[in-house]
Amino acid sequence: CVMELKRINMDISDRIVKVEVNGRLRTVLGRCSYNYRTGSYSIEINPCLLADNVETQAAKETIIHELIHTCPGCMNHGYEWKRRGDRASRMLGYDVCRLRKTSDLEAWGVEVKRETFKYALVCEKCGYQWKYKRWGEKLANSSNYRHGGVCGGNLKAISLDGSRQIWSAANKVK
Repeated sequence: CVMELKRINMDISDRIVKVEVNGRLRTVLGRCSYNYRTGSYSIEINPCLLADNVETQAAKETIIHELIHTCPGCMNHGYEWKRRGDRASRMLGYDVCRLRKTSDLEAWGVEVKRETFKYALVCEKCGYQWKYKRWGEKLANSSNYRHGGVCGGNLKAISLDGSRQIWSAANKVK
């Protein structure tokens, strides 16, 4: 991946000190970190990309994505990162993007773990939802909250298992 990017004159950093597989990555395919003290970068990739049934392209696109973060002005997914990602995609034939869709991962053979949520706060005006795994203070006191700054609608706590709606802390479903 480094050689491919250098071949198209991508000025990735020569201060990458570590590229490793990190089994603790659960929600991302890769991560690039910058050490301000040493001025060096380290890249980690999720081990799910190295499974036998996963296409090589998945790992290469993820590594290229992280390598682009080492270019000047690219530690975020802003304009410069997007410009370089588009250039790498165009010149190398990859699909280097800021965020992968679940359907892309499943097509590559990556096993996607779906989170299970039990409750949600729903805006009664626009329908926007915030999902929660456990019952908490916001759900218990949903009538005290509004969809602030957006539509101003009242929020309602609901159960996502389809059993019944939760209207207040007094009627909390467990």
